[in-house]
Amino acid sequence: MKTVTCENCNHVFVPPKVTTAGEALVSERRLLDVAPELREAELVACPKCGHKQRANTYLFFGFLTSKGLRVLLGCIIGGMLLFALWWGLLRN
Repeated sequence: MKTVTCENCNHVFVPPKVTTAGEALVSERRLLDVAPELREAELVACPKCGHKQRANTYLFFGFLTSKGLRVLLGCIIGGMLLFALWWGLLRN
């Protein structure tokens, strides 16, 4: 895992581990809170000064940042909805 350098105090640290899928399924989340684990992967707090900054150290599938993964998931869901609408109109 990559290290992160704090923008505020230049402290070098390893960001904490992201919540696993199993932990996410059993955790208590707000209703319709979409992908909180992806947001956790975006921001990291410095253990020395507490400064929060963007951390692009986590790469999903080896090349996607958390924002890229959310865009990909949105495109997949949008495509599925468009296909369902098209299929429904085609059958009528």
